[in-house]
Parts: sequence; C-alpha cells; structure tokens
Amino acid sequence: MNRMPPLHHRHRLDRGAVSLEFVAGWLPLIVVLILAVVDSIAANSAKSDAYNIARSAARAASIATDAAAAHAEAEAVAAQGLDDRECVDPEVVVDVGDFAPGGMVTVTVTCGFDPILGTPRRYTKVAASPVDQWRVTGP
Repeated sequence: MNRMPPLHHRHRLDRGAVSLEFVAGWLPLIVVLILAVVDSIAANSAKSDAYNIARSAARAASIATDAAAAHAEAEAVAAQGLDDRECVDPEVVVDVGDFAPGGMVTVTVTCGFDPILGTPRRYTKVAASPVDQWRVTGP
C-alpha cells in the first residue's frame, strides 16, 4: 500500500520546485525583455548616428568654396561616417541648390536598422547648415 509521507516530511519532496517554476515561467519573459531593451538602445543609436552624420556632412559642405565641392565634401564625410556604423542600405541626399552666401546646404541621411525582435526599420534624418559667406568664391 502506498502511504503518503507525514506532513513534516512533505516539504522535502517540494524542495527546488519554486526554482524550477521560476526558470520555466519567468526566464523566457526576462530574456525577451532584455532583447527588447537591447533593440531599443540600438534603434536610438541608429537614429542618433543618422542625424550626426547628416549634421557633419552639412557642416562640411557649408564651408566649401563652390557647389560642386560642397556636394563632393558632403558625400565624402557622410560615406566616412557610415563606414563606422552598422547601417543597412544607407542613402545620402545632398541639396546644394541654395549654395550662395547666407543660403543653406541640406543633407538627408537614411539608415536602415535590422532589430533582433520585430521588423526592419528605416530612419531618415535631415540636417541643414548655412553657407559660410566668407568662404564662397563661386555662384
């Protein structure tokens, strides 16, 4: 006949059950939460990188001597900035249409981000910088 152990011995049978329930129930949730935090940090970093690259490229273009040099300088600075980043399918658009003293140079950087969780995203950041009126020699 199978007898139940006395009540004062039953706690020995349950020893470790709480640890197993914790690991089986909460660990996957904690792992997903950690991955979501990592993705959020990486996404904010990608947004910040796109803006910083656009700002640096616009500033470099704004001190060039003519529109062609401004366009080339902006693309070179953007390409150099994107080399150091994990950007998926980067796009750089340089607008030097208003390249004259007091005008504006605008650079748009689009950077793709492929998160661990979720769908890929693209971030577009625009930066403008006034053309340096003392450096311009051509139209």
